[in-house]
Amino acid sequence: MRSIRSAGTDQPCVAVTLIPAFDVAIYAALAESSQNKQVRVLRISYGPHEKSVMHGHPAGAVVFLTDGDFRFTYPDGKTENIRAKAGEVKWFEAFQHLPENLSEKPFEAVFVELKK
Repeated sequence: MRSIRSAGTDQPCVAVTLIPAFDVAIYAALAESSQNKQVRVLRISYGPHEKSVMHGHPAGAVVFLTDGDFRFTYPDGKTENIRAKAGEVKWFEAFQHLPENLSEKPFEAVFVELKK
């Protein structure tokens, strides 16, 4: 477990638990309390031009914290470009993909995954 400190203090403001089933350089649970029987909340971070590995998500909503310009490659080899502005929310049905940040800038989002 890693802690993020509140500005100007040594008090933790958010506990971040890394999820071994995911690419831990990209996906992290916001806190133990960020999941319950209905949802799991993930913080997603990509560097410029960073790629993940093929993986899946249950249905859920993504809140874009920064502008996003991505290419999703699906298991059948088809691709789709996904673009969003900071502050947008997009719904995704359950899917598998290999995402790639096409931007020169880092990307941040929060994904609220449904468990049921």
